[in-house]
Amino acid sequence: KMTLKNVGLVLGLTAISFSGLAQKSKVTSAAVEYNKVANALLMPMLPAEKITEVKQVLTTAKGFIDQAEVWYRDNKDAKDYDKMFLFRGRIYSGLMQIETMDAVVNGADV
Repeated sequence: KMTLKNVGLVLGLTAISFSGLAQKSKVTSAAVEYNKVANALLMPMLPAEKITEVKQVLTTAKGFIDQAEVWYRDNKDAKDYDKMFLFRGRIYSGLMQIETMDAVVNGADV
């Protein structure tokens, strides 16, 4: 029998599973953005216009990974917790690297 209680349980479980998938997609989106510029970050120095482009992509990736991190902080038993931190570290490291390149190109003290 489909009682109101059973319907509520099914809807609740469905909502929880979609919430987890949404956060996984945030990690995936961040990873895709990061991978667009990963090769550029291997270079010791980039031209100014490329620095701006890479910084914009990494800032977008940071937005995705920050949203995912908030959710994972409250759901530590969720899968891919380690993958989120892997890409969070890569993205933040890339941002620091690109800020240093930007400072060097613009003649600021590093």
